[in-house]
Amino acid sequence: MGSFLKYLFQIILSPTSGWEDVGAALDARLVDVRRLYVRAFLPLIAICSASAFVRLLFGEPYDALWCLATAIISFVVMFLTYHISIYAISSFMPRLIDDRLSCSHDQRQLALVVMMSVAFIALVVMVRNVVKVNLAIIDFLPFYVGLILWKASRFLCIDRRQEGLYMIVAAASVLGSFYLLGFLFGALI
Repeated sequence: MGSFLKYLFQIILSPTSGWEDVGAALDARLVDVRRLYVRAFLPLIAICSASAFVRLLFGEPYDALWCLATAIISFVVMFLTYHISIYAISSFMPRLIDDRLSCSHDQRQLALVVMMSVAFIALVVMVRNVVKVNLAIIDFLPFYVGLILWKASRFLCIDRRQEGLYMIVAAASVLGSFYLLGFLFGALI
């Protein structure tokens, strides 16, 4: 989990160099995507979802059942966002890849891009849960995922002429599915 968080914060602080470092680690086989998914990504979204219980310390409007429902819904939304985004973006990838570039694209790269994007959203959810005051800036932090996805276009070997389509597809699948699923499941509580 330590290397996952290191790469995640590198990508958050400097997306361009962060993706270069992730690409170098992936080429050197220092990164096992399946292992990161099971041992780092899933625990991270579980911890960030469980941070909903911090709201019990805030007082009256929140009770344990509400916090439990919020934690479960947050986990399910982030889990489904990851898988829906992988499916949606991978269906467009053959049209987006630049064959003239010397890099090779594989599914692991796309999985890492979506994993890091959803992990950033999970951190934003955790910040929203632990901050007692409702700050508008926290609601806009998930849109930073757009920058993370845009800077990942070189990592994914996206053709420069197709970056617009890539951004529409990637942002709609990651952010769109997160907000849509959050809205649908949020109506349950």
